[in-house]
Amino acid sequence: MYWPGNYKHNCSVRLPSGTLNGQGVGALAKMRYGLSTLAHSGCGTLAVYNALVALGRPEPLPKIIRELELYAESFFGLLGTIPFFLEIYFRRHRVPLHITFSYRKTFRSRYAVVAYWTKRPLFSGAHVVFLERLEQGGYRVYNRYSNRAVPYDLLSAKELTTRARFIVGYSYRP
Repeated sequence: MYWPGNYKHNCSVRLPSGTLNGQGVGALAKMRYGLSTLAHSGCGTLAVYNALVALGRPEPLPKIIRELELYAESFFGLLGTIPFFLEIYFRRHRVPLHITFSYRKTFRSRYAVVAYWTKRPLFSGAHVVFLERLEQGGYRVYNRYSNRAVPYDLLSAKELTTRARFIVGYSYRP
């Protein structure tokens, strides 16, 4: 659904440059997504934003939010972004992130967007993050938690999620 008031409001929020973390912290928490806020429902939009920044193709966050509100928000944005619909955004903008249901392919990729259940599959909330595989091993995860404004460094994929909780991934293929 189109929310013109959200776009106008979101454009008035001043954001730092570069990757963004902590959707519930600072200026990010004030942004709107559907009938909700970025603090409550914005992990998918931040994952897309951070992926574009890492790939050297940054787009303004309000513009990403406006587009995802049209076709990817779930229940007027109150339940966040439908992770399978991120494929539409990546295809429309020719972003080299491709949908995969393979846990292994997702975590072997240099860059990835990962959607996973936070606790018990189907009975808990889901979360979407952007991650970068580090050259020295491990991963850097952006927006892992909504209350921390810096990325997390992890030694293994299992520190983020397990195969059983994995929903879908988008792996980088240049």
